[in-house]
Amino acid sequence: MPGNFPQNLKLFLLNLLLKLRFTYGRFLAYVSMIPAFALFLAFAFTPMVYSFIGSFQAPEGALYWYGYVFSNPRLIRDLLFTIAVGFATATISFFISIPAALILRKNFRGKTLIHAILMFPLVVPELIAGYSIWLTLMPRGLLYSLANYILPWITLPELSDEVKLIIACTWKYFPIMTLLTAAGWEGIDPDLEAAARTLGASPITTFFKVTLPLLIPSLISGYVLVVLRAAGQFSITLVIGGARLTTIPIDVWYQYNLMNLNLAYTLAVILTTVMVTLVIIFTKVLRRLYHAP
Repeated sequence: MPGNFPQNLKLFLLNLLLKLRFTYGRFLAYVSMIPAFALFLAFAFTPMVYSFIGSFQAPEGALYWYGYVFSNPRLIRDLLFTIAVGFATATISFFISIPAALILRKNFRGKTLIHAILMFPLVVPELIAGYSIWLTLMPRGLLYSLANYILPWITLPELSDEVKLIIACTWKYFPIMTLLTAAGWEGIDPDLEAAARTLGASPITTFFKVTLPLLIPSLISGYVLVVLRAAGQFSITLVIGGARLTTIPIDVWYQYNLMNLNLAYTLAVILTTVMVTLVIIFTKVLRRLYHAP
């Protein structure tokens, strides 16, 4: 209809602009990802592929280094200990992060200071974190000196290097899980908890039946990050244990300095594969347990 031509033209131009915005908006989004993708290829993907290829290079056969690692009791012990440190740190952080996130959820005077104290370990370098915990927990360190001054009739047992390492990793990495848990808690509608309380549920029942299942995705994300960070850390172990305490990252460093590059590549590939596999299994089990999306 000639009379409707201006209106039809207006609608046509509007639809065209929307299509162009949708098409080129997505295009610009993909373009903006190119620098991040290039950095991932250069500093993450390429070294992983290079290590994977190098782990199969040996005159004795492609699987020689893998056979060497899994037939070496010390390396197997180091692998199990590395996994144990990661999961022990994440498990302890799991139980710390929930009450810490609950504190951050409340509004009270001094909350900013408490938040800064809880998040302080994140800004401390790993080397300094390990050295600080070592000074605190050494036989004549700060903890033992305070204990002897306050309770002179009690003698604290000396902690092993393994326990010191887990304590140091927990102090360093628990804020990661706390931040994710607090963020997940902020996304929970308070009306859901209020409705449960109105129906007669106790605070504990409300937490386990309503709040905790909604927090599971955040807790899983924090747990995974803490496991990977604690298992992959290097400086804390080196400071606390020195040559007495070895994990796979320490072994990789030793082999690299000895120019046993193929063995270093193999250890790196094995640790990465084992940790990713265990994290995937743990995540799936926990999601099924709480029916998380």
